[in-house]
Amino acid sequence: MSEYYIEVIFKVPVGELKFDNPSEMFNYLFSRSLKKIRPPYYQKLKVLNNCGNLRVVPRENEIVLRKKCGDTQIEIIVRGKRNVDMKVTMSY
Repeated sequence: MSEYYIEVIFKVPVGELKFDNPSEMFNYLFSRSLKKIRPPYYQKLKVLNNCGNLRVVPRENEIVLRKKCGDTQIEIIVRGKRNVDMKVTMSY
């Protein structure tokens, strides 16, 4: 992280999560979170759904779903069935 990047963290409103495939979970949570993002970053993030590989990092109390495309990184942190945060790091 440097002075040329911004980092935005916010909660994603979801119901109970029941997914067998991490890619499906990422796509669902990502589309839910895009509803909270406004221009000018909306167009830049909308393209990221089809870019890069999904990395899944299981931890003791959470699962981190991470996608990176160029200088933008998206992390979706799932804690339990209803507690989801999304962290976006991008240059501006």
